[in-house]
Amino acid sequence: MNIYVIAGPPGVGKSTNAVNFIPEHVPIIDQDLAGYQYKKQGFSDYKDLASVSANQKIRSQLFASEDFALELNLGLQSH
Repeated sequence: MNIYVIAGPPGVGKSTNAVNFIPEHVPIIDQDLAGYQYKKQGFSDYKDLASVSANQKIRSQLFASEDFALELNLGLQSH
């Protein structure tokens, strides 16, 4: 199992360039993207939902011993 970490400050191009560094078959877990999607759907607790969703995906990949990538925004206190 391989775990890829894409980390950096906001706006540095993590999401844009991840495809250049992460193998095509490897899922990328992006809590910020999940939060944006929940917010767009009108959820007021979008940050909490995104955190729970990301943590569930991480656990699932770990227990299955499957490769995954984790995108982290280092500009946030929670990371």
